[in-house]
Amino acid sequence: MWVKELVLSFLATLFFGVLFKVPRKAIVVAALIGGLGYVAYRLILPASSITAFFTGAFVIALLSEWAARLIKCPVPLFMMTAVIPLVPGWGLYQTMLYAVQSDMNAALLAGTNTMMGLAAIALAIALVSMGFRLLRPAKHKEMTIHEQSEPNLTSGSESATKG
Repeated sequence: MWVKELVLSFLATLFFGVLFKVPRKAIVVAALIGGLGYVAYRLILPASSITAFFTGAFVIALLSEWAARLIKCPVPLFMMTAVIPLVPGWGLYQTMLYAVQSDMNAALLAGTNTMMGLAAIALAIALVSMGFRLLRPAKHKEMTIHEQSEPNLTSGSESATKG
């Protein structure tokens, strides 16, 4: 069963990659990341849907960061394509259906669960991205605001003593 879901989510990600014009050297990797992220989501789903969304997005974000460095392409190229299978479209549909049917309690419940799933996806992506930014060594030392605003006193003092 997991092989079927891996293949279907791989294909969905692949076709969205074509739609998003992902370069050929990255499209298969992005599709594989999407498939693996969806399988991770489905493995955790019986326990908790919010945890499943977080886990799937965490796997996608982690693999996207690694793939971006390996293939030398921007991280969003992989992440935006690979996260497509995780988007809670069914929850959004249910929310709208209940709202149109005037069942506001069910719409509120479905909408809240959907938003919590979206928040879990965003949190997982943010945590992985932040972790990679903190662990990556800085290539260039950036000047702080204090260093930028300090006047160069040595050249002014030299001209004052000469004159």
